[in-house]
Amino acid sequence: MYLWLILAGLAVFFGVLVGFVFPAMMGFKNTEAAKRHIKETRATGGELLSARLASSIGGVNLNGLIRVEVYPGGVILLPPLMAGAAIPLAEIRSVTVVKEGVRRGWVEIGHASPDIVSPVYLHTAPLRHGELLQAFERMIGQGISSI
Repeated sequence: MYLWLILAGLAVFFGVLVGFVFPAMMGFKNTEAAKRHIKETRATGGELLSARLASSIGGVNLNGLIRVEVYPGGVILLPPLMAGAAIPLAEIRSVTVVKEGVRRGWVEIGHASPDIVSPVYLHTAPLRHGELLQAFERMIGQGISSI
């Protein structure tokens, strides 16, 4: 009898989380500038990598839900049901592999992009880890350091 009220309440709760809370925590901005940054990053050349990866952005863990596209001119992060964000190459400050702690093996991207909080952590299955590192090395033109 009240099942529809419970379902409606859950739908509203989910909508608030995905539409407002998570994007705010991760710093995603649904602005014209953010959309332009994505377009400009895609225009820098062919994709070096496109994959769904586990990520941690602003304390929000998206296990295998975020689509990451690496281009010669930067990285694009596309979470489901939210606006995406670009990190142009000129705004990337560091790309390192975390060697210790909870995020051991994750790739940490330190950056100055206004479209998303820093740092961004990315993780992939061990079989694809080399692919992820190679894409970043081709993008930045040098090897990846470890911390």
